[in-house]
Amino acid sequence: MQRIARGSPFALLLLTLAAAAAAEHSDQACSMDRMETDPASVIAPCTARLEKTDLTPGQRAAAYFVRGRGHHRTGRADLAAEDYDDALALAPNNDEIYVDRANAAFQQNAHGLGEAFLRAALRINPKNAHAMRAMGVLNGDFEKYDEALSWYSRALDVDPTEPFALLFRSEIHARRQNYTRAFRDADALSPSAPT
Repeated sequence: MQRIARGSPFALLLLTLAAAAAAEHSDQACSMDRMETDPASVIAPCTARLEKTDLTPGQRAAAYFVRGRGHHRTGRADLAAEDYDDALALAPNNDEIYVDRANAAFQQNAHGLGEAFLRAALRINPKNAHAMRAMGVLNGDFEKYDEALSWYSRALDVDPTEPFALLFRSEIHARRQNYTRAFRDADALSPSAPT
């Protein structure tokens, strides 16, 4: 077997290809798909991606958002909030980042701030079912059940299959002893039995 001489054109080509493959792997490891299955695994690759100087603002915002969700889903709301803030500075019209930032604020007991982030999300996208559901949760937490029901119903008008809106609305109906509505929402959560 022949050795490849250092500094030869072939050696430089191999190094370039290896670096490109490593960068591509790092980019794939910092993805929302991977975050959904293994939240902790995206933190280091996203951090490495954020150290790159050639990212577009959109790419940098996406990396902050993915890393923020990784932090959030591993119980570090403070780090998640920082990443969401950095993502929002780069992508101020992304309504989903506002929803996640609101959830981090709620975990930090900053309810007013969380509500402000949800309202910002709804200004950008008035049909954001996640933001509507979160407004329902916020109102339900403060025992404003009529408002909570209204928000859950609005979320379900946009997305009739939104599972948490169905579940939480069902719980409020049951708490109010309106079992017909509670069962209707609970039934909508279950897939139909095969015939």
